[in-house]
Amino acid sequence: MASLKIPPDEQAGLAKLQTLPPSVASNLLAAVKSAAIKADVDGLTIADLPDIPDLSRVDAEKILDTLVSLYHVREYSEVELDQFVEDVSEGLEKEKLLDKDTSIEQFRGRLREFLGLGDMSLAAKSTVLRYEQERTVHAMRIFTDARPIFGREAESPKAAVILYNLKIAFHHAGRGIEEIFFSLDENDLQQLKKAIQRAELKAASLGSVLAKAKVKVFNLE
Repeated sequence: MASLKIPPDEQAGLAKLQTLPPSVASNLLAAVKSAAIKADVDGLTIADLPDIPDLSRVDAEKILDTLVSLYHVREYSEVELDQFVEDVSEGLEKEKLLDKDTSIEQFRGRLREFLGLGDMSLAAKSTVLRYEQERTVHAMRIFTDARPIFGREAESPKAAVILYNLKIAFHHAGRGIEEIFFSLDENDLQQLKKAIQRAELKAASLGSVLAKAKVKVFNLE
């Protein structure tokens, strides 16, 4: 993997991370590590962190968002930690974004600490696994229509039938977002409801088994 092209948002987070005093960086690292252990979602937000002394919430959020993004990039690329840290630091050097008062070795050491949290890696990997499919759902909507039924003389409707249209927008690997529509009747709707309820029951049962086995389960959001 070559040196990374660092997007502007991540540049700001990494710039903040570089210049943190050691005590502040240590407190932030401990807070992120603790939040990651407790989290059951695939990405931390600033709401998961306590206030860090001498670090504004705005700066803490920039750093955290950058870390979450970098964890996802690393897991998607399947790069070893030391190589990834080198790629990131080389990207910053190339863009002339390294702080003049921070040596590259100092920065690599700090970055290695912040990107070496096992629970953060697991969370990022859960997201990568979720999207390693040919199709993943983007959005869903059900449209309800009344279809008029006319008599032989097309004057006014004599009756109506209620129909449902299920629209699923999905990400198709290599082809972007596509849409597909399904026509449903009342029986189809009930079957769909039962299938969802059954899936939820099985998920709860499986979650209980995994919890007893002390296997962490992520709620993908």
